[in-house]
Amino acid sequence: MAYRSPAAQYAARHPSVVSMLMKSFSKDKKLLGSLALAFAGIGVYTAKEFASTEVRETIKQWYQPPTKKTSRGKLSDASGKPVVKKSSGAAIDKRFLNRLLFILKILLPTWRSKEVMLLLTQSAVLVSRSLLSLRMARLGGDGLKAVLDKNAKLFGIVLTDFFVTGLAASVVNSALKYLTNSITVAFRQRLTTYVHDMYLVDNSYYKAAVLRLGNLDNADQRIVEDLNQFCGTLSDLIGRTFKPALDVVLSSHRMSVNMGWKGLAILYTYFVTGGALLRKLSPPFASYI
Repeated sequence: MAYRSPAAQYAARHPSVVSMLMKSFSKDKKLLGSLALAFAGIGVYTAKEFASTEVRETIKQWYQPPTKKTSRGKLSDASGKPVVKKSSGAAIDKRFLNRLLFILKILLPTWRSKEVMLLLTQSAVLVSRSLLSLRMARLGGDGLKAVLDKNAKLFGIVLTDFFVTGLAASVVNSALKYLTNSITVAFRQRLTTYVHDMYLVDNSYYKAAVLRLGNLDNADQRIVEDLNQFCGTLSDLIGRTFKPALDVVLSSHRMSVNMGWKGLAILYTYFVTGGALLRKLSPPFASYI
């Protein structure tokens, strides 16, 4: 048997906080894998952007003529004509889906495009964020257990682990915001280039601005402002729709491990039935306002 010094024997009996934290994180292989994929994608994208020799003007501040009020207090564009706001509700029908599919084909031309890589990296970051949320919830329970057991050392370890996990979550949140802005810029660049190519061919500018064909008003404002808002909303919508669904799947899996699929089914049945009964029996409060 190999000789170990008293210091080594003490370290084996009383592991340090750092070693226990590393052991705790090493067990969470899904979290480490998703973090590695996410930051590898961010690193590749950032290195590719900085290594490019082309002049990139997609992050410039687009100019938009300020609106002014007419004598009647109505908004007008740069030519002085009043801007009429149309109050028509959006309808999600077959026509809308076909138009959205047509735009998505422009934004995502191939599976190897930069936009697809950004979306996959954003998905990895969202998975990491959900796993970090589950880890923080578990640490909250471990901290409460340490308080009830009056274990000061375990409480200190849990508190340190919670601090490190919070730092990782803040970095992931910043990375998620960075990716959302990058996707917005990439979508805007590709869509604006396509619109400009279509706008400047076959006298389309003259037909839209002078002849008013197609009932298209304020074409320049639509190209500058509406495309920017659409790309920003679309890039943010992807994360906002994928994140809740991912949270439901991961939380359901974690609860099924603790309480079994039968208990999970009973829990979801209770929530769905209770929500349906409350909606059925509740008076129309909105009409009372």
